[in-house]
Amino acid sequence: MRKALGHHRLWFILLLVGPSLVLGSYAGYIHEQGNFHVVVPDRMYRSRQLDKTELIHYLKTYQIKSILNLRGVNAGSDWYQDEKRVAHDLGISHQDYGISANREVSDEDLKAIMDIVLDAPKPILIHCKSGADRTGLIAALYQYAQGERRAEEAASQLSIWYGHLPFFWNSTAAMDRTFWQYVSTHACR
Repeated sequence: MRKALGHHRLWFILLLVGPSLVLGSYAGYIHEQGNFHVVVPDRMYRSRQLDKTELIHYLKTYQIKSILNLRGVNAGSDWYQDEKRVAHDLGISHQDYGISANREVSDEDLKAIMDIVLDAPKPILIHCKSGADRTGLIAALYQYAQGERRAEEAASQLSIWYGHLPFFWNSTAAMDRTFWQYVSTHACR
């Protein structure tokens, strides 16, 4: 009887720990790969905050002409100074527009961001810190607003596959709410 209870405990522990290990491993993989993805080929790419070497690699490989930093101006940060310097040295347009992943984004802010995206030389790279939430929102809006994807398809830019986890302890569901609010008030498809 004790042996049977031991096996049940083991299975119970594996059931609890297994998904966390898988999810944690995948999150590590996403981060290690820069969470770099194509949104629309030759027009928009998305990533996490890249270090200087990664940034240069992706900018050159994909011939990116613009960067939109969704973290806002971070003048005292090394990553920000490196990004600005690399963009300047390579002749790449660099824009900053800070939004929070934990609060719904106003329609005015979305319009300003989309104006930057639409006016920027292409292709453009958009990023935030992890490349999952704020970046996912703008990628989804771009796909939807430009008629590239129906709302349901565009919403997949805000998914676990990009590291977006709008549940448990996380308040990043604000990005999902913002997207669906935009869709309800801006019929595109």
